[in-house]
Amino acid sequence: MDEPTVIARAHGGEPLRRVAMRMGNGCIYLANPAFLDAVRLGQSSPIGFPESDVFQFDSGTYEKLCAEWESTRVTSQETWRALSRFTFSSSKQAV
Repeated sequence: MDEPTVIARAHGGEPLRRVAMRMGNGCIYLANPAFLDAVRLGQSSPIGFPESDVFQFDSGTYEKLCAEWESTRVTSQETWRALSRFTFSSSKQAV
């Protein structure tokens, strides 16, 4: 499977690099790339994030968000606005 890589906005604005597995009930279900084998084997499950908190992956913006988070434990709304919301129909990604 070639699941798309996304950026998720976690609690407090922490940026997370995740893999989108499926959509349902207003959520996009995401998995940590390190646990994909466990998810595929049924030993772990993806976690649902609100659609509004999942974005198409952009490496430059992700790095900027991570730097903001590391230095202040806060991320800028302006930086988040630079990203496009993720949908499975827009999942042609630039990694």
